[in-house]
Amino acid sequence: FELVHRVRFIHCNCVLCSEDSQGRKYETREEMWAVEAAQGSDLHSKEGWYGKAIDYWASVPPTVDGVLGGFGHVTTLDMAESAGFLIKCKRVGVQWGEGSGSVVDCGAGVGRISQGLLTKHFGTVDVLEPVPQLICQAKQSLADHPNVRDFLEIGLEAFAPQEQAYNCIWIQVGKLHLLSMLHGSVQVF
Repeated sequence: FELVHRVRFIHCNCVLCSEDSQGRKYETREEMWAVEAAQGSDLHSKEGWYGKAIDYWASVPPTVDGVLGGFGHVTTLDMAESAGFLIKCKRVGVQWGEGSGSVVDCGAGVGRISQGLLTKHFGTVDVLEPVPQLICQAKQSLADHPNVRDFLEIGLEAFAPQEQAYNCIWIQVGKLHLLSMLHGSVQVF
């Protein structure tokens, strides 16, 4: 996906080289992210990291194909793999009964994962999405699902759930945009 800058990573004699859409060159992905994180003091402004992300996602069609960058056809496989992941979580002791428990779908887009997976495995589903046109589509897509409780129009970086509010916090694509992951303050398993 192109978010803020198109970055091209290619292998050059076993060394990873990169260049963004503005012609800046980086030796590593970490260097590129460090430069991006250092630009601008207000990450939430229209010109900041999260503002640019909102602008990008607001520019895509509010469809499954749109949020998947033209790869809507991978949804069936993605749902199967994600369901397998949930089953593995249960095997290692993550507790919730089938059709019980609560989950929040972070960066839910048009509600694709909530609709096709989470509503089938959890008693309560909350949908978190900062882009108005995407959450509007999610509301339409999930209107017939009685276990969808709330639609939260905020960004993941501002989301602070109460302790033990959810059995599962589902983050799929949204984790790619969290700057705090660069500094180790967010753990992803």
